[in-house]
Parts: sequence; C-alpha cells; structure tokens
Amino acid sequence: MLAKLNLRTILKLGSNTQVRVLQDQVDMLQAQVKALAYDPAYGCLTSSGLALKWEELKGQVSFLVYCDIDYMHLANEQYTHKGVDAKIRTVIGSCRSTDAVAARIYSGDELGFLIKEGDPVKLAERLQALFLSMGLSATWAIVKVDSQVFSVALDKAIEMVEAAKKENWRGSINGGNHE
Repeated sequence: MLAKLNLRTILKLGSNTQVRVLQDQVDMLQAQVKALAYDPAYGCLTSSGLALKWEELKGQVSFLVYCDIDYMHLANEQYTHKGVDAKIRTVIGSCRSTDAVAARIYSGDELGFLIKEGDPVKLAERLQALFLSMGLSATWAIVKVDSQVFSVALDKAIEMVEAAKKENWRGSINGGNHE
C-alpha cells in the first residue's frame, strides 16, 4: 500500500499546500485500492484483494483452497441472484479469521481461501457440507503453497477444478493429498 509522505519528501516539496495536495492524492489512491480489494456483495476480499493479502502474508500461507460453485446459473434461477449471494455470504461468514482469508474470484461463482495453518481438506469438507445444506455444491482444489506467486497457485487450482468438472467429478475435493 502507499505510505504517508516521509520527512525527506516533505522537505523537498517545500510548500505546505503542495504537501497537503499530494497527501490528499495518496489518501484518495489508498481508498481506491481498498475499495477494489473488497467485495461488499459477498462480504470478503476480491481476487485483487486476495493477491494483496498473499503478498502481505508472504511465507505464512500454506495452502490455497479454491472452489467453483456447480451449476451457478441454475442456482441463480432457482434461488435468485440475491438468494445465492446470501448463501455464499453465509459460507464465507462461517470462516473464522483463524481458518482462512476468503475472497470472491473473478465472476463470483469462484471462491479462494488462503490458509496459514490447519487442515485444508477439513475446511473444504466443512464448507462443502454447508453449501450442500443450502442446496448448492462446489468443486474444490487444494494447492500446497511453496514459493509460488499468487497467479501461479490460482492458475493451478483453476486447472484442477476444470479437469475435475470435465470428468464430471462435480462436488469433489481435489489435491487433498497435498502433492
């Protein structure tokens, strides 16, 4: 994130008015970054926010747990968009901050969870059970994080879920062996 102007910069600028103008611009940019990082519909981070969190937690994240909600279009027809959003908010809200950092990925039928510690399979099973109790299902991927950049880990998870769906393994949890 952008930082407050430091003393050296202030001394170089000279004018208090210039400093205030620049600080206002920095504050505005920080607010824009924060707004782009949060999804109010789901009450969680966006994929951009998750990427920023990944960088913030560098070296502390053990797993990326990713899911793609099965038959989202049918669910929206059956429960309405607002109804499905509420169900997804419930699932995301069930994650304690100690469990995972949650985010809406791309179009909204995909969710990502950064896990610092704990069993990612148990988390995926618990969230899948909650989805099922509300008439939804998701296909899951668990990616063990090494020194990968966020986009590499996310691409790997997406590939795993797409492969499972191609094989008609909807509702499955893939990569739980952490290999």
